[in-house]
Amino acid sequence: YTDFSVRMYDVDAVGNDSVWAVGYITSPSASRTSKIYRSTDGGQNWSTYSGIPVGVNGQYLSDIEFPTHLIGYAAGTRDTIWKTTDGGVTWNKLPLPFPGVTPQISYTDMFALDANTIFLTGNGFPRKVVIKTTDGGATWTDISNNITTLGGGNLNGIVMHGVDNGYVVSPGGYLFKTNDGGANWTLDLAPIGTIFTSMAFAPKKVPAA
Repeated sequence: YTDFSVRMYDVDAVGNDSVWAVGYITSPSASRTSKIYRSTDGGQNWSTYSGIPVGVNGQYLSDIEFPTHLIGYAAGTRDTIWKTTDGGVTWNKLPLPFPGVTPQISYTDMFALDANTIFLTGNGFPRKVVIKTTDGGATWTDISNNITTLGGGNLNGIVMHGVDNGYVVSPGGYLFKTNDGGANWTLDLAPIGTIFTSMAFAPKKVPAA
């Protein structure tokens, strides 16, 4: 599939056939929007969801997660998270995690433990946040707590092993961990001067923090 007007940012897959990708259009400003692409045959054919609002204040979606074939989430700028319950055919905007707060958060990474338990990292200078939902996005909890006191820059990536154990990375080579679901964060790796932007574990299951 090719669409040179779109900056593609993230992709996810479930099984051997279902694939989703997300990206956005930045110019002209009146055409700013995001698009979500869906394939159910391993990438042979694609359909496009174009229901994200278009305009100068259009949202840029840069992260997508599908914990099941039917349930998926997409996030990016303007403190906005979208959800599908039909495999990406239709999408609905979830309640804002931080309504009325400016600057709005731009989400940088997302990790789905299951269909209802989702973690995100985000930034909106000078704020840095880690949030979670355990009810499929109906409500959100800020679990940043002391992570902002440990140094580093923006929060760029997150992986979790269960609801308690997980890691967050930041530029400068900072690796933070929690063993209590974000109630407390510690510096697990001393800064090494590199720019951490994401994480992955092989095998996919994350070891306990």
